[in-house]
Amino acid sequence: MVISLAIIQVIILVIILVIILVIILVIILVITLVNTLVIKLVNIKVITLAIILAIIMVITMVLIRVITLVITLVITLFVILVIILVISMVIILAIILIIILVIMLFFILVIILVIILANTLVTIQVIILVITFVMLVNTLVINRVIYLDKIMFITPVIRVVLNL
Repeated sequence: MVISLAIIQVIILVIILVIILVIILVIILVITLVNTLVIKLVNIKVITLAIILAIIMVITMVLIRVITLVITLVITLFVILVIILVISMVIILAIILIIILVIMLFFILVIILVIILANTLVTIQVIILVITFVMLVNTLVINRVIYLDKIMFITPVIRVVLNL
C-alpha cells in the first residue's frame, strides 16, 4: 500500500514537473521576446529579468510541493476511508450473520420442542385411550354387560396396544 502511494506520488510529481517545465520554457520564450522589445523600448537590464525569472521558479517549486502534498493527503485520506468502509462492512456483515444464526438456532429449538411436545402428546393420548378403554371394560364388567370370558379375549388386545 505504501509502495503504491509512493509510485502514484512519483507519477504525479513527474507530470507536474513536465507541465512546469513547459510553462517555464514558454515563460523564457516570452521573457526573451519581451527582453528584446523592452531593452529596445525601455532599456531594462537583463538582471531584473533574471530576478523575475528566479521569483517565478521559486513560486513554481513551492506550488509543486504544495500540489504534491495535497494530492498525497487526498490519496491517503481516500485509502483510509476505503479501509474504514471495508472494516465497517465486515463488522456489519458479521453482526447480520450472528443475528441470522441466533434466529435460526431459535427456530431449530422451537422445532425440536414442538417435536418433543408432539411425541409427548401422542404418548399421553395413547395412555388416556388405554385408561379410558380399561375403565370402559371395568364398567361393563361391573354392570355385567360383558362377561369374563370375553375379557380374556380383550386383555391380549390391550397388551398389543401397550407394546406399540
